[in-house]
Amino acid sequence: MPHPLDSFFAPDSIALIGASRDLEKIPGRLLSMLRKNEFPGELYPINPNYGDIDGLKCYSSIADVGQPIDLAIVIIPARAVLGALEQCAAAGVKNAVIISSGFAEEGGDSAAMQDAIVALARQTGMRISGPNAEGFYSQVQRVAATFSPTVDVKPGAPQLVATRRRIGIVAQSGGIGFAIYHRAKALGIALSYVISAGNESDLGAGEFLEYMVQDASTDVILLFIEGIRDVDKFLAAAQRAAETGKPVIVTKVGRSGAGERAAASHTASMAGWSAAYDAVFAKYGFIVSNDLDEAVYHRRGADHQPAAERRPRRGADGVGRRRHLGRGHGFHAGPAGAGIVGADPGGDHEIAAVLWRRA
Repeated sequence: MPHPLDSFFAPDSIALIGASRDLEKIPGRLLSMLRKNEFPGELYPINPNYGDIDGLKCYSSIADVGQPIDLAIVIIPARAVLGALEQCAAAGVKNAVIISSGFAEEGGDSAAMQDAIVALARQTGMRISGPNAEGFYSQVQRVAATFSPTVDVKPGAPQLVATRRRIGIVAQSGGIGFAIYHRAKALGIALSYVISAGNESDLGAGEFLEYMVQDASTDVILLFIEGIRDVDKFLAAAQRAAETGKPVIVTKVGRSGAGERAAASHTASMAGWSAAYDAVFAKYGFIVSNDLDEAVYHRRGADHQPAAERRPRRGADGVGRRRHLGRGHGFHAGPAGAGIVGADPGGDHEIAAVLWRRA
């Protein structure tokens, strides 16, 4: 039976609002990644400043396309996003990914702009991911709806394939999500999807988890979460994962006071109480990891571990195992999610970690 998000993860047509010829900028890289990965559907660049981009006709507005569009990728200034989404809804676009930042994560009037996006999604039924997202990558369907360099195609580069079983990655930090994918790829682990949830104005981690639980091409799910907004949907998806025996490996950040503050400033999420999350993870048999490399290695072990034995790794204090990464007073982090990881292990008294983004 078709899933409502099939047209999101496997679109037949994509419009890129804010497309550019400049490959040094994010709008240019987005179109380039889609083409390098040989997206099999129709591509419609939208930008009134160009007549064409890389051999593709460029349209002044989405209304000028005149064809069905499954997905719009939006990368324009924040204050222009709502108007563009209203045009998408009027044109019958089913889904949108907002790459643009400058919304609830900044507070004030910027948060009000995100509230308007939430209202639009509810009013029109268009499903919206983001804002402040890094997009997604569907490896099987060849949909590279992201600017992440981890999905760049380098002709002639060797590809290690250690297993055909595929992981699906849901991350509230796009940089971390694609970094996990990059590390997994280096180990020869195949991918189904990696999705950056961003600020979750509409679509959230719970719905993305549910999609991967029911998806036949996803064998193991990796979650990187700061705080859950769509709680009921997340719990329903967790229940279904437990019932079907599909392994879920989770890295939860924002456990300490410092981590909570970092998570809130990153995607406008309050991280919540650590004990409550630990109870949920234990109830549904999630494998808990607070180290990204450990999460990837858990994935390798899941190939050989019976479903009944997949349980969170637990420490003497009864909560998920935590790895302290060292002591100190500062850290350097690439994506914001890495900063939250860095803020967590030392709690209120220590901020300790060096997590360089190598993706």
